[in-house]
Amino acid sequence: MPITPLLLRGGVAAVSLVILLRGCAPELDDPVEALVEEPTLETTPEPTPEPTPPPITASDLEPFGADDPRSLAAAGLRDALDAFESGDFEATLAALDGSGSAADFAPSLRAWTRGDALHRLGRLEEAEAAWASVPAGSMQWGEATIARAKLALEQDRHGDALILLGDSGAPHPPGVEEPVDDPVLARRADVLRARALRARGDEGDEGAAYAACVRVWVASPRDTANLAEAEACMEELEDRIVESARPGLTERIQRAVTVGGAGGKDAVIELLDGHQDELDELAAGLPEEACPAWRELGRAWHKKRKYGRSVPVLQKAVRDCPIESEERVRSRYLLAQGLARADRKREAIAAWTELADQHPEHSYADDGLYHAALLYLSLDNPDAAAQVLTSMASRFPEGDMLAAGMWRMAWSHLEAGEPAEAIPWLEQQAAGDQRGPNRERVLQGRYWLARARAMTADDDAGLEAALAELEAIAVEHPLNWYGVLAAWRIHQVDEARAQTLGAQVRGQLDALAGGVAEPEVFAVDPELRDQPGLAEAIELARGGLGEHASLEARRALGDAAHERWDEDTLLFAAHLLEKAGDLHRSHHTLRLRFRQSWPAPTPENRALLAHGYPLAFNDLVDQVASPHPWPTLVFQGLVREESAYSPTIVSWAGARGLSQLMWPTAKATARKMGRRIKRSDLDDPLTNLEIGSTYFQEVSDRWGHHLPLAMGSYNAGPGAVRKWVDARGHMELDAWTETVPYKQTRLYIKKVTQSWQTYHALYGEGFPFVPLRVGPVRAAIDGQDPALELPTAP
Repeated sequence: MPITPLLLRGGVAAVSLVILLRGCAPELDDPVEALVEEPTLETTPEPTPEPTPPPITASDLEPFGADDPRSLAAAGLRDALDAFESGDFEATLAALDGSGSAADFAPSLRAWTRGDALHRLGRLEEAEAAWASVPAGSMQWGEATIARAKLALEQDRHGDALILLGDSGAPHPPGVEEPVDDPVLARRADVLRARALRARGDEGDEGAAYAACVRVWVASPRDTANLAEAEACMEELEDRIVESARPGLTERIQRAVTVGGAGGKDAVIELLDGHQDELDELAAGLPEEACPAWRELGRAWHKKRKYGRSVPVLQKAVRDCPIESEERVRSRYLLAQGLARADRKREAIAAWTELADQHPEHSYADDGLYHAALLYLSLDNPDAAAQVLTSMASRFPEGDMLAAGMWRMAWSHLEAGEPAEAIPWLEQQAAGDQRGPNRERVLQGRYWLARARAMTADDDAGLEAALAELEAIAVEHPLNWYGVLAAWRIHQVDEARAQTLGAQVRGQLDALAGGVAEPEVFAVDPELRDQPGLAEAIELARGGLGEHASLEARRALGDAAHERWDEDTLLFAAHLLEKAGDLHRSHHTLRLRFRQSWPAPTPENRALLAHGYPLAFNDLVDQVASPHPWPTLVFQGLVREESAYSPTIVSWAGARGLSQLMWPTAKATARKMGRRIKRSDLDDPLTNLEIGSTYFQEVSDRWGHHLPLAMGSYNAGPGAVRKWVDARGHMELDAWTETVPYKQTRLYIKKVTQSWQTYHALYGEGFPFVPLRVGPVRAAIDGQDPALELPTAP
């Protein structure tokens, strides 16, 4: 499609300085001066600089105005897509040809839709012409080419189909330097190539068809229609193909790597477990080729928790994989893990230590020492654990497991009632980057360091220093779990001091709320501006075709967008995806970025935080939560952490929808509400949120509205929380949470509270910290949430 004026790159050609001077210089009057021959200078003209494209503004993302011809074209395309979905293909064509059809709007999507409708109506020549008009480089080009090849096959034009598909891989657009990098499209093309070759039947076609089917078999990560057709093709042709062309051990290994990467542990075992003698022979001559087979087979048995089978296989992988290869490192990691789970702890310690010694440059090196230390602790040998962790701190001071290791040693001393011995470990833990990837561990160390110093203070000055540190944590990190804990710890000791702290932080948060919620101009990386499809994504979003706009935007952003682009560009991406109606990906893009680099709660970061913590589905959340006694923003935070605002998401465990309800829980809760539901009803946002909020109220009632306990019950079930309260209810909330046995639930309580706090900071009023009953858990169940009134100005 023509590039929109917004992204137009062009400009006026530069003219050389010499031509400019000669074109405007007066004639010389002095004849002597006129006879002087000017030297000829051979100079290379400076290249014309690329003009800076105009910035993208907020208004550039607003819907088309009523008088914009693209508005009519967008409405026609929306009507056409609705008609197509309903099966009315004549109406589809009528909508495409109706008012506004002359406007240059989404030509690729229009051409693709036209071709599909014409094909359904049996107007095959017109369909092919429509698909042929889809421009190369557009998102629809690959689909259109596949559709044209299918049509050619239906009409027995096998040669035409093969010309369209090319020799291998995904179809290659003519005139485009880089081929389409789409593995799924490549497999679909290979299936069609095989059909065309078998139907044509020229010399060598059966062999080429068989090879195409083998490629699909090797590269298909899970059961699909394409895989089934490829397997049927291989079975049919196998007897007519020379032995050397049939899949052998090499292809079995390649397929095992493919399905193993997609979690197909049973398929890997079926592919390789009966071929260990062949693998041993291969390893004797070409160990690097046997390496991935051993790793995948060992990993498959490991995932099935058959450590007696996984350990010897992984030992072969460690033996055969190249010394510096990723396969060897990962195999050694799984080997050590399997030995530990098989209760062969001494051997596991040796394996973990070897991981660090053999691969000191790898990111898993410090993991090895961390896990070795944990095993020493489990063997009641804290001195050996301390020695290993001290070595880790010395050898890998930038390792991502350093803070976790320091915490393990610190907590072992805190649990033993030895806060003074915990302090050196906590000091090391707290020394990291407080806004980087290890932020939570660093703030954990800082908070407990202040607590340990308060426990060991032997005079007022020592206690004051500890309180000042808690105060600093609350001021510097008011959106974090540990910042909230710190504020309420101060409240326990000195309510007046907590009130002063609250006023200070309230001022910070008011300033944050006063920041720019949406920038007028977006600073977008030029590389993203040049990505295929970005202009189309903007146009589609402006025209109200959100689903297609989101697809185009995601194609432009590429994989791992949170790592690839800067924060300003990601803010633009979040804004664009929000305009496209994709609330899940809009906020999730920034959510992933925040794990690497947490933004300070300053006015400059208001837009970033607001997009990372949006009031998505807020009208529905308010509607379902307002009848309950807890703040609605609690449930807003819970839904963010449960589903990331994806209404139809289904977890690996089967939990569905915005509030991630398991079917038995949802059905029982709905019955108490006097409703009968189907599983599919949980995909409806309102139904899901009504049942989810009712269930949260139920578990909240069990614990006297002690909300962290309600959060834990929502995640792990009230029975599990009852066991933990019975066992350790004498602990205060901070320590009790650190000892929750399920890592997922332990983190869940912290994350939901942190989301609640962030929503309260961005959109709430009053005291800046959400209420936490930070005293002993069992006693606090029958208590009340703490509350403070901020002083009013005189």
